[in-house]
Amino acid sequence: MREAAVVRLAKVNPPEILLKISARTGKGSEGVRKGSSLPLAFILSLICVIASGFVVNLFLAKPDWGAAAAGLVPSLPTGSLYIILGIIGATVMPHNLYLHSALVQTRKVSRTIDSKAQACKYNFFDSVIALNAAFFINSAILILAAAVFFRHGIVVTEIQQADKLLEELLGSNIAPLAFGLALLAAGQSSTLTWTLARQIVMEGFVRIRLRPYLRHLITRLIALLPAVVVIWIYGDQRTYKLLVLSQVILSLQLPFAIVPLVHFTSDKLKMGSFASRLWVKVLAWITSIIIIALNGKLVFDKIMEWIEGGAPLLLTLVHVVDSAPAQVYSNDVYDEHTRDDEQYLLEIATEVRALEVAVEIALPHGDPSEELIDFAVADKVDMLVMGSHGHRLLSDLLWGETVDPVRHQVEIPVMVVR
Repeated sequence: MREAAVVRLAKVNPPEILLKISARTGKGSEGVRKGSSLPLAFILSLICVIASGFVVNLFLAKPDWGAAAAGLVPSLPTGSLYIILGIIGATVMPHNLYLHSALVQTRKVSRTIDSKAQACKYNFFDSVIALNAAFFINSAILILAAAVFFRHGIVVTEIQQADKLLEELLGSNIAPLAFGLALLAAGQSSTLTWTLARQIVMEGFVRIRLRPYLRHLITRLIALLPAVVVIWIYGDQRTYKLLVLSQVILSLQLPFAIVPLVHFTSDKLKMGSFASRLWVKVLAWITSIIIIALNGKLVFDKIMEWIEGGAPLLLTLVHVVDSAPAQVYSNDVYDEHTRDDEQYLLEIATEVRALEVAVEIALPHGDPSEELIDFAVADKVDMLVMGSHGHRLLSDLLWGETVDPVRHQVEIPVMVVR
């Protein structure tokens, strides 16, 4: 329940913070170009607004800081993997890896080793500050949700609901205002990051160069389409599930960005003296393996959940009694032939039930091909497995054939075993 309560508020898009550090360098082309002060001031102001909004709410919520600190210890509670991967995907987004890799090229860097090293150093500061700021703000969201909503046993599924409940539970009209301002600043930060990232991906990787307004229009329409479809079909009640799912999808995409990045930066032929050191490579590969393993476990768990949550499997053992009396009197016959066939099926059913599979038997009478076709249609069979005796030529003329007439008359998968 705690995880559920936390996630409902975590649907608030965690800010993707882009912080470009202005480098203080010497004069001349050997240095790194100083960054623009206006974008830096704007982004810093967004960070301050986001942090201030959550600091105010945390002060009013008075959380259990001991329990919050204990939550920093890595763990995998039952049923929480989906949410954990959603948070990872929302914090370390795959397009941000491309973005931070491209930011180092936005500075005018000479081709000397010292200038390249200086550019890499400032880009390292960019990434560390951005990811750690996102981590602390995500932590603030989770702590606030646990301290306010979980404490009162409330599950929040809408931003509007969170806004109203904050005022009621914390007894202050400042709380929803601070929360709203933090969301607004986070949205602007996310928009800025996404705008830069899509430009880098489209022009740098896909090599599609469009006018800015056309690029924005196309990418926005693609991004909005899933949300519009969900709202059209289900209304706004399912949007929070779509949001969490989108964050999980980002986590599933992370290995496709991380593995090539680690492999590339570890290659001395490409990176030269800037290739990652051994301890960096070890940590990077361990992190990649952990993310891949968690994603794989989530996919496996979801597949098993779909299988177990579907309609129960029912196996029906069918044998058509085709003796002479059965051909004439159909199901009214219960001769020795029928009793032997029934006993045979019951013995097989007993063995199958021992494997915890639901099973039943059926003994239609008449022509095998016609009866199997009628049975498959009447009972809405999903798949038919037929046994073949391997008859050929004269044997087919003497004993008849069943497989070919059946598989040509039914519209379900047919598996023939011998």
